[in-house]
Amino acid sequence: DFGQGLLVARRLVERGVPFVEVTLSGWDVEEDHFNVLRDSLLPTLDSGLSTLVRDLESRGLFEDTVVVVAGAFARTPKISNGVRQHWARCWSLVVGGGGIKGGIVVGRTSSDGTRIETKPHTPPDLWATVGRALNIPLDTKYVTPSGRPMTIFNSGTPIEALLER
Repeated sequence: DFGQGLLVARRLVERGVPFVEVTLSGWDVEEDHFNVLRDSLLPTLDSGLSTLVRDLESRGLFEDTVVVVAGAFARTPKISNGVRQHWARCWSLVVGGGGIKGGIVVGRTSSDGTRIETKPHTPPDLWATVGRALNIPLDTKYVTPSGRPMTIFNSGTPIEALLER
């Protein structure tokens, strides 16, 4: 299902759809997480994502497409009774393509993963970075069908270290 979703996403991007979301369910793993990640989730993500990137590159679409891989939360860096609970303080994501610098790490946590040691970045910062990379003005507003204006980037600040321009 994930691979098919990525294929459909690529086809939509080819036809000019500006935003596509593909999900890979099953990440709310609290027990036996090392085996579930190693045997199922990570191989599926790695295979699908690497194929998508190669596919976008071969079609000349990667430079105009930003790919974001993120979850809703992370897991605590400490295992208690074989279980890792939700951990909203620090987590990782992958961003690439469309004006985003590749092959770099931005930010750092303590060696035990419990504290952010560099300037923290928020979800609005991530989306402001994507907007800047795609040359979307950060003050862009969307007007809902009821006439309510909404800012797209919610006062996020672009993460300059990620931007090629």
